[in-house]
Amino acid sequence: MRVGLIGMNYKLLDLELRELFAKKAKKLSEENFGFPVVLLSTCNRTEIYFSAEDLAEAHSLLLTELKKEIEEITEHHLYSYFGENCFSHIAKVTSGLDSVIFGETEIQRQVKEAYENASNLGVLPSCLHFMFQKSLKLGKEIRTTYSLPKTHVSMESTLHDLIRYFFTEDKDLSILFVGFSEINRKIIPFLKGKSFSKLHLATRSKESATQIPVQLIDWPALSNWPSYDVVISGSVASEYLLRADHLTKFPQNKLVLDLSLPRNVDPFIGRHPSITLFNIEEINSFIDQKQTRICKERELMKRQVEEKVLHQIELYHEKNNRIFVCA
Repeated sequence: MRVGLIGMNYKLLDLELRELFAKKAKKLSEENFGFPVVLLSTCNRTEIYFSAEDLAEAHSLLLTELKKEIEEITEHHLYSYFGENCFSHIAKVTSGLDSVIFGETEIQRQVKEAYENASNLGVLPSCLHFMFQKSLKLGKEIRTTYSLPKTHVSMESTLHDLIRYFFTEDKDLSILFVGFSEINRKIIPFLKGKSFSKLHLATRSKESATQIPVQLIDWPALSNWPSYDVVISGSVASEYLLRADHLTKFPQNKLVLDLSLPRNVDPFIGRHPSITLFNIEEINSFIDQKQTRICKERELMKRQVEEKVLHQIELYHEKNNRIFVCA
């Protein structure tokens, strides 16, 4: 299979370098290199999938372009896979086996969206179509075959624990969500079910958010975020949405949770004596600490994915051989 990838994730790079890599990768995905690419970019990983006659040459070109703007990055900071190993990797990613939150379902949607976006932009070769379509199918099969424990770690439960740990007093906190993202759409009903009633949402697309249990606020009013006890930001933006110039002196403590990459919150805000700021990297570390007990099931599921990938690759080669013979 003439497929390959070059990427990085939360395990290899710190937050600042991940931001730079994500921005540069987006630019590269919009350029024409003479071979097709598929960009998968989430808060915890950025990966460029590609197909070319000469995979080594295509990989070298992408790596050179990345290094032009990010001098700190070396090949040791990144990972690359080719052929069957590339297929095996994206299958595990789609199944949620390589995620911070083991077995998460959101990555399935993100992979599908990345594949569809690339398909809409241009013609993809059959090998990329095959790899992404089969990976999406395998992701569903794995989640059906293996049911996660009811106590499995989730982003929603982790944020709830952080909020309750930070605010020890039993009061109904005012919470502002920034952005109508997939993760915020999961967190909102979860916190609603935990008896939080003062939930507010700032979004550019208010029309699509009318059915969720929050009070909608106008996007320009986002500068009033310091008036809330908790701010959970999960929006896509090229610049900081929560800025230091919004701050004045506040007598009460604030908790700010930035789930985005690139970040939505100016890191300088975390220096304010009344504000505690956690970015996605710090939140991931809390999740990692809670997940060690399910490592055995993770390895079993990874082996299952590898076996299924090998079977699909055999079918792929058999199909190509039949086409060659008929021709």
